[in-house]
Amino acid sequence: MSAGRYTVGIDPGKRGGAVILAPDGDVLQVARMPVRRDGAYDARAIAVLAAAWSSLAPSLDVWCEAAQHVRIGGRLLATPTKVVAECVALWTGAFAAHGVTVREVAPRSWQAVVLAGVPGATTKARALLACRIRWGAALDVSDGVADALLVAAYGREERQCGRVT
Repeated sequence: MSAGRYTVGIDPGKRGGAVILAPDGDVLQVARMPVRRDGAYDARAIAVLAAAWSSLAPSLDVWCEAAQHVRIGGRLLATPTKVVAECVALWTGAFAAHGVTVREVAPRSWQAVVLAGVPGATTKARALLACRIRWGAALDVSDGVADALLVAAYGREERQCGRVT
């Protein structure tokens, strides 16, 4: 079960974000993806966030949206960019420095669980609506932060269902 466990959700990418949920599912902290003025990820800021949140271990689960290849009909349409892969590596390394494992989840996997039954024309629209449904309209989120929140929600549900230990 997720009782007593904090959950971090990360949406890598320059417009992404990272969030931490309390054991009851309330949002404790929302951070837009740390990016320096020159456009590079701010590895130091990522490390600071990971260190602070790692202090909650061992009662901490960390989930990150995986960089993935997109294929339709066997044809490769998109590959993860070096930038997204770099972001996943920065977060994974920052948490690993504190003995915390980052679980990666494919976008389609978390979306199938947390967006089930949520109406909308696009995945982004559905994600924003799902956040309003779960956490209320007072929580002002961008699409990247919405995805991070829903990645965390997915992680909580995986633990509650006993699919992760």
